[in-house]
Amino acid sequence: MECGTVKVECGVMDELWSAPVESCRDEGTPFTIRTPSSLECALTALRDGTPMFVEWESNPVDQYKDSGYLLLFNDGRALQRRWYSHDLCGGVDEAELAMTRDPVTFETCLESTEPRARFFCLLDALGEPTLETCGEMTSYCGATRCPPMCSRGR
Repeated sequence: MECGTVKVECGVMDELWSAPVESCRDEGTPFTIRTPSSLECALTALRDGTPMFVEWESNPVDQYKDSGYLLLFNDGRALQRRWYSHDLCGGVDEAELAMTRDPVTFETCLESTEPRARFFCLLDALGEPTLETCGEMTSYCGATRCPPMCSRGR
């Protein structure tokens, strides 16, 4: 199943200020979901264990952009990867393969009326432990390539 792209805005977009997606967890940061049907599709698939693919992006045309994808397999495992571009820095995380959280978690997410909580249910879909990683984590700041353990505010 293809759920499309979950698009969110975090920060005060009309004042040319946005925020990295992890700071969007803060209740004081303005937050809007632009494609709620894509999020509903993804959370329903996670609850039901239906194989699916969903992408997500935060502030796609602004100074702080975060994006990623989640690919859910029919055995409950999921593959997730994230990218970011923050001011003059950018990078990509390793792709992580793990079992998803308990389906009851996603039922609770679907019952929530808080858009922020629903969105972070998607970003926090993987359970512990990570079964496998692939792809290199890379960070860039200005013209300098940072070592893999750069601080990125996560």
